[in-house]
Amino acid sequence: MTFGRSKRSTGSCRFPAVRDAVDATSSGRVWLRLRRLARTPESPMSSHKLRTGSESGTALGSGAIAGDDNEVERLRRELAEVSRRLQESERRRIDAEARLATPDAHSTAVFDGLGDGIIIDRAIRDENGQIVDFLVEYANEAACRLSGLKPDEVVGHRTLELFPGRRENGQFEGCVRVVETGEPIVRHVGRDTDEPSQSDAEGYEHSFELSFAKLGDGYVATLHDVGARKRVEEELARSQQLLRLVIDTIPLRVFWKDRNGVFLGCNRAFALDAHKTDPDEIIGKTDYDLDWRQYADQYTADDRAFMEAGRPELGLEMPENREDGRRSWVRVNKVPLVDAGGQVVGMLLTVEDFTDRILAERALQESEAFLASILENIPSMVYVKDAKTLTFVRVNRATELTLGYTSEQLTSPDSRTLGPADESDYFARMDQRVVDTGQLMEFPLEVLTPPDGRPRYLRTKKVPLFDEQGKPKYVLGISDDITDRKLAEDARLQIEQRYRRIVDTITDYVVSVKIEDGRAIETSHGAGCVAVTGYTAEELTQDPGLWMSLVVPDDRAAAQEQVRLILAGESTEPLEHRIVRRDGAVRWVRDTPVIRTDAHGVRVAYDGVIQDITERRELEEQLIQSQKMEGIGRLAGGVAHDFNNLLTAVLGYAEMCKLDLPPELPDDHPARLDLQEVATAGERAATLTHQLLAFASRQVFAPARLDLNALVADSLKMLQRLLGDDIEIKTELAVGAGTVEADASQLQQVLVNLTVNARDAMPNGGRLFIETAQEIVGPDSARTHPGALPGPYVLLAVTDTGVGMNEEVRSHLFEPFFTTKGLGKGTGLGLATCHGIVRQMGGHILVYSEPGQGTTFRIYLPRKDGVADPIPLVAAHQPKPTGVETVLVVEDEPHVRQLAVLGLRAHGYAVLEAADGPEAIEIASRAGPLVDAIVSDVMMPGMSGPELLEKLAVVVTGARAVLMSGHAESAVLSPETAARYAFLPKPFTPERLARKVRQVLDET
Repeated sequence: MTFGRSKRSTGSCRFPAVRDAVDATSSGRVWLRLRRLARTPESPMSSHKLRTGSESGTALGSGAIAGDDNEVERLRRELAEVSRRLQESERRRIDAEARLATPDAHSTAVFDGLGDGIIIDRAIRDENGQIVDFLVEYANEAACRLSGLKPDEVVGHRTLELFPGRRENGQFEGCVRVVETGEPIVRHVGRDTDEPSQSDAEGYEHSFELSFAKLGDGYVATLHDVGARKRVEEELARSQQLLRLVIDTIPLRVFWKDRNGVFLGCNRAFALDAHKTDPDEIIGKTDYDLDWRQYADQYTADDRAFMEAGRPELGLEMPENREDGRRSWVRVNKVPLVDAGGQVVGMLLTVEDFTDRILAERALQESEAFLASILENIPSMVYVKDAKTLTFVRVNRATELTLGYTSEQLTSPDSRTLGPADESDYFARMDQRVVDTGQLMEFPLEVLTPPDGRPRYLRTKKVPLFDEQGKPKYVLGISDDITDRKLAEDARLQIEQRYRRIVDTITDYVVSVKIEDGRAIETSHGAGCVAVTGYTAEELTQDPGLWMSLVVPDDRAAAQEQVRLILAGESTEPLEHRIVRRDGAVRWVRDTPVIRTDAHGVRVAYDGVIQDITERRELEEQLIQSQKMEGIGRLAGGVAHDFNNLLTAVLGYAEMCKLDLPPELPDDHPARLDLQEVATAGERAATLTHQLLAFASRQVFAPARLDLNALVADSLKMLQRLLGDDIEIKTELAVGAGTVEADASQLQQVLVNLTVNARDAMPNGGRLFIETAQEIVGPDSARTHPGALPGPYVLLAVTDTGVGMNEEVRSHLFEPFFTTKGLGKGTGLGLATCHGIVRQMGGHILVYSEPGQGTTFRIYLPRKDGVADPIPLVAAHQPKPTGVETVLVVEDEPHVRQLAVLGLRAHGYAVLEAADGPEAIEIASRAGPLVDAIVSDVMMPGMSGPELLEKLAVVVTGARAVLMSGHAESAVLSPETAARYAFLPKPFTPERLARKVRQVLDET
């Protein structure tokens, strides 16, 4: 048989009855003594075989037994007792074997729980009593499992049927011999033997130690699987080898210690770190025995604290200093080792060196930072959008700057609401096209509007970024801000268009003339001739005499002389002359010859550069006229200033004389009438100087915010009385024309002067048109009108249907004392006054007139924002301005100073007088605090009035001041000075001076 894997000792028996019988036989002292006697050479039993049986006697052979008869008798008795015991033991053995042959339930449960296989076979004999086979009466679970058969396939079957090869391999004869002799046998079956191995149900090949022992009329076979232990040992060895391989393969340093810090084991990585080649070299050592002994105290303390705590410590990251000075990073896991009683007996540690990962992470961070720095500093917009939501995921700095929003705003979920809706929809559609097509797309020109409202122009490339499934996940956009380039291109296009327009209307062109033997043999005209002459180049080329016929007859001789000199080889200068265009307009041109010679210096041709200089000539004339008017204005202002000083004395003394007349003198007395005539003449003279100052823009100016439409409407009745009934006034006042900053009385004077001038131009009646409007004066228009500045203006236009005027009259129109009227019919200051008033208000005036076509005066006044100021009320009658304070009068004109002194004293004031600044300072230093007010002229030699008041401020503190001048306040005082001091224009009367002094003294 080839059963079993368990191993048993050869002569042992598992059943109590058999064991007792064997023990009774093998332990008898008689047997021991018989064996000793049998081994003694002298013993008569040594040559005889001792037989035992059922008989009560014993045969000792033919020889006599030496020794004592008593001893023999005693031995006989003992042998008889032994024989009896053997018979009893044999009987019990047969009973036990019978019981074993039919095991009970308890035995079956015990047998089934064994790991070894148990089989009980009963002999099958023929009629002669010979054993011919064995019948299996019992087989436990282990035997069935090891044989690979089921219980019903074993029990009740013959062994030779179950195992046909038993007779051939000798097992059957061995079993017969066990039954017949009762001697057990042991055989080895399986690997490493000649016996065939047995496979179980799982196909595993087993090696058995097979024991057979007699049991009744049969035997009990025990199968002990000796291969199981070998497999366990092999598995244990393989497991230990695999464990070692796993531990050594782990890229971590692994080691374990006992409570005393003694290393119990480690892997190869830890051993190599300790400069050991074999992990077994670490076993039994402590940290004090290894290369890191300088840290042993710290490690020992840490280990002790850890084992006392008894809790795992996982994922501890810490720096580690290497022997070569490098710094590394490790992650440590500590696990306590506990025994069955839960006591910590040691610790297991794993150490992971993740320095490479740290270095890689740092390198990655540095790389990402480097790439981010590049991305942030790229001047182009770089951004990423989500392919599903089409919203920003990431943007660089250029994107923020270009779009005008922060990164947080752009990457927010509602970023598509930041810009105009139409632009957001456009970009979304373009992004969706990239997602749908999955291809790179270029957009040469895109427009977006940042928060500042200034459009930006972009040139964009967009490319899809795919996920692992090949579907678009993001949209990468790269946009270049081409706004400056676009604007430059637009400007270039505008310049080109402008250039084309200029070429079409250019006022410069070239006439090329070939010369041969001092004669002009060929002439060609450039394309610009059309703008200058009105004729095409073909027309001028086909008719060589056409050009000269265009020259104004008065200038033709000079033009012909220039051509003669050029052909004669003589030098000539550029010539300015007039031509008559095809449309009849007269234009000024400048003809500049440029000589061309051959290699020998012979003249072969010349180019005449023809420039239309009409506008330049007009500007030069306007500049000359403006300079002339400025010179006349300065002269008129200076004369008017002197006149004002004289008129101050005339009017002042006339008033003083009136005060000196007896009260009872009648109004028609010659003396009173003469003084009235003197005063009237003085007032007329003052009016004349006022006009002169107005022309010179130096008259007294009291600006206010005026509604021009209201001013014109209020003046219509007065203007109609000046025009008479035969002239009709029509107005066209633009709604909301705007306000201007002007002196109302002076602006009315302008209207009056223009109305009177229009009346004189319409002796037989006509119509006068007054118009207001808003107009913007551009830079080009401002350059062509001296004194004009670009900006918004309010236009006041006055047009008559009169006789008009020619160019000669227009050129002198605003000169003072220029008039076309007869002697004694005009002063020639009316239009000059208008010119000065308008210029002082910051405006300018233009005139359009042709003989028989009427005249239009267009007045441009700077437009101001805001509402008009209210019209001031007429002041009520005021009492005589008297006082008792002390006033210091400083005036360099003696008669004006004397008048001021007399007038103030006449009104009760104590007066001190000085002829100039130094004298006034000397007087003030003596008078000290007695001076209550100072009246000073502005323009004085050596020291001006404002300078004097600055110096007197530290001498006579608290004194009030009044400045006097024959010029307008704005012409002689800075805004800061005008704001600090009161101003009194000349000429003035003593009463006006006294009233001004009283006014400043009464101010708080």
